Amino acid sequence: MKIPDLLWEASLQKDADEILGILLAPTGISSAGFPYLEQKSYEKFRDTQPHLFISGLHLLKTIDNLCNIGKDASAGPERDSFFQAADVIRRVIMTAAITAPSDLWLLHHVLRAFSVLGLSEIFAGGEGLDMDDIENKYNLDPGSVIIDIQLLCSRGLLMRKDGCFFATEQAMHGKVFITPSIQFTADSTGAITETMQYRHAELWQRIFSGETLADNQRTALSLLFTEESGFLRKTNLNERTSGWVPSWLTIELGYRLLPVVLGLRASGITENLQAGKVFWPDCENAVGSYLSQGIRELMVQCGAVVLDTSASNIFCTVTLMGERMFQRGPGPFGIIEAYHAYVIQLPNILTGGRKFVHVNRGSNLVASQIANKVSFRRVNDALDQFCHDTGFDFNVFIEHALGYGEATRQRY
Repeated sequence: MKIPDLLWEASLQKDADEILGILLAPTGISSAGFPYLEQKSYEKFRDTQPHLFISGLHLLKTIDNLCNIGKDASAGPERDSFFQAADVIRRVIMTAAITAPSDLWLLHHVLRAFSVLGLSEIFAGGEGLDMDDIENKYNLDPGSVIIDIQLLCSRGLLMRKDGCFFATEQAMHGKVFITPSIQFTADSTGAITETMQYRHAELWQRIFSGETLADNQRTALSLLFTEESGFLRKTNLNERTSGWVPSWLTIELGYRLLPVVLGLRASGITENLQAGKVFWPDCENAVGSYLSQGIRELMVQCGAVVLDTSASNIFCTVTLMGERMFQRGPGPFGIIEAYHAYVIQLPNILTGGRKFVHVNRGSNLVASQIANKVSFRRVNDALDQFCHDTGFDFNVFIEHALGYGEATRQRY
């Protein structure tokens, strides 16, 4: 039986219909030999299929089920195209798992600044923001504000209409501007605002390494797992966004995930976080019951782990997506997190400009070194292979680098 007939006749869950239509659409092969989706298919996938965090994990499971059924289909171009499409979408989901959190972390800080300055309230109310009014009406720096406006436009959260910027339908549905405007207004004690000022990656590293934190530092980590700060423990998947535009929930998950993963990496824990293994059995002993539960629920929501079937649900198992986050995420995560000192000053920057704000590049360079380690190893290996094949020899090795020079470090 041909693969379209076989799959459409199979007993599939209702939410598999849309992804099945995308998988059965024609694919192509690039000049480098990689499969790709045709433009319309990719746009449909991008705009209709949630594929980040736990939604991505569920989508991977659906695709795996469809592929298991499709194996029995008769050979032919349609069958080949189906498996090529499945491979492409798997790659997109797995890539998003390590690229999206950095973006979401940054969006959190931008939206926090917009909320503090009253801009979120404008968008949440369906009103438009005229950049001509930024300086005189809102006492903000136009050059700094437009940078973040353009970022939000590129992420599908704002759109320009009749010379003004408005929240998109997806942003309103995902409560991207509504929730923070309510959240920070309700922060009468300033506890949430204070919590956001801490460099969480550093605190996680210290507590994961066995250090005892000061009470206010531990409280800052604990507040991350409260509804008041934006962490929703039990959520309905149907309330998530329909496509690639993030909801407030998604942004908050990414904001929390990034520093936890960096803390795990800096503490040497990620080395053992491989697919199929129990997620850090000593977590509760290291951080206590409340933080351990928060981390576990965060990882479940992000698709990094699945709860064990035991009644206690004390332990979790690392997923393939989780392994990729833990092994490949720290590089790109660390690059953006190095700008923490900058982003927490965004309200001041948007008011007075960037001229008095400076960032220490040291941690950024280290993170970049981690992120590009594999690429540099491939370059060195390719150079060695070239010398072996051609008999070429060299006595000068030049690496144009800012910082530690990863390629040079590996070779010498």
